[in-house]
Amino acid sequence: MLEGKVVLVTGASRGIGRATALMAAQNHAKVIVNYNNSEDKAAELVDLIREQGNEATMIKADVSNEDEVKQMFKQIKKDYSRIDVLVNNAGIMKDSLLMFTKAELFDEIINTNCKGTFLCSRYASKMMIKQKSGKIINLSSIIGTQGSKGQSIYSGSKALSLDLPNPLQKSLEVTV
Repeated sequence: MLEGKVVLVTGASRGIGRATALMAAQNHAKVIVNYNNSEDKAAELVDLIREQGNEATMIKADVSNEDEVKQMFKQIKKDYSRIDVLVNNAGIMKDSLLMFTKAELFDEIINTNCKGTFLCSRYASKMMIKQKSGKIINLSSIIGTQGSKGQSIYSGSKALSLDLPNPLQKSLEVTV
């Protein structure tokens, strides 16, 4: 199903992102492991995927930083000339009661969880429109629907991604 497809998974060095990257590789995709802080974990994942006989590379980029996202997609275009699937998984969760939450923490969470999804989707969609195909998958959290004590900012950021329609699917007529 994914054989030969180029799949970028953001925040892929651990957790759900790691599992998603492994699943894509097991389905014979060319996997791009995006990471920001966990270089050792990203390298371990790339090695594991390669040991299983599949193709993987890693790219360091902070998804909340437009310059880094732009560079990541330039590298993908240079290395693969396409992107077939973007999995927006990168996210951060830092517990803090609302009354004690500093504006800097709010900005950090929103910039990674929301702006990062926007930036990656924007750059991927440019390539996908030219290809006339592609798939963008935005991962969220149950916390976005139920909330959790000490996670009001995280909850709000994940609720946004649940509520936003994906206009790219209609305009791109995406297929995998």
